[in-house]
Amino acid sequence: MNEQLIFSVLMAAHRPDAHLADALRSVVQALQGHAAELVVVANGAEREQVARLAQAQTAGVRTRVVVSELPSLAYCLNRGLELAEGEFVARFDADDLCQPDRFRVQLAQARASGADFVFGAARDVDTAGQPTGHTRRSTTQLWSRCGPVHPTAFARRSALLALGGYGQLDASEDYHLWLRAAAAGCSLHADPQVVIDYRVHALQATGRQRLADTFAANAGFKLTQALRQNSPALLAGALLDLGRFCWRRCANAFS
Repeated sequence: MNEQLIFSVLMAAHRPDAHLADALRSVVQALQGHAAELVVVANGAEREQVARLAQAQTAGVRTRVVVSELPSLAYCLNRGLELAEGEFVARFDADDLCQPDRFRVQLAQARASGADFVFGAARDVDTAGQPTGHTRRSTTQLWSRCGPVHPTAFARRSALLALGGYGQLDASEDYHLWLRAAAAGCSLHADPQVVIDYRVHALQATGRQRLADTFAANAGFKLTQALRQNSPALLAGALLDLGRFCWRRCANAFS
C-alpha cells in the first residue's frame, strides 16, 4: 500500500549549478521524518543536466523528476502540480535555501488556521549564502507591492486545483494566483517566521531587468480585480504599480 503523502514540495529548475545543489540538499534535510515528496520539473537548455543533478542530490527522500521542453515557469509549475500527490503543496525555488523546520512549522500553521494558503518570511542572502540583513515578510494585503513571498507558499492542493493552478503568464504568475484565490473566497494566512533563505543574485528570474514587466502585470491584475470587487485599496495599488512601471521604464531608458 502506498504511503499517504501529507505534502509535496514543488520546484522548477533550469540551471544545473551550485545554487540548485544547495537548494536540493536543504530540502532533503527539511523533509526528513515527513510523509512527503519532492517534485522537480527540469526545463531550459540544460534540462537533462538539471534532472541528473536533482536525482543525484535527493537520495533518501521520495523524489520525482520530470523534464519539460517548454521554458515557461507557469507551465512547469502546473505540470508539477498535476503530478503532486500530497494534501498540501509547498513551493520552493531552485536557488534558495530551506530552513530545516520549515515544513513542520507551516504544516502546523495550516492545520491550526485552516487556511488554504500559508506564507512565511524569507531572509535575504547573497550569492555565497550569507545574510544581507534584509528580511522579506509576507502579507495578505494584496494591494501592496509584494504581498506573499511566493517560494514560502504552503497551500492546500485542492484549493490550487480548484483555481486552475497558475495562469500562463510571463510575469507575476504568483500574484495573479493570489488575487484569484482571494476573489474566490480562499483564506490566506501570513506568518512572520522565517522559513527560507532567499538568494539575491544577478541571474534570478525576478531580477531588476524584469521589474517593469512585473509592475505592469500587477497593475493590470489589480485594476481588473478593483473593478470587479469595487475595491478602493486595489485601485490605489494599481495606480501605485503603474507609477512604478513608468518610473522603471524611464530609469531603464536613461541608464
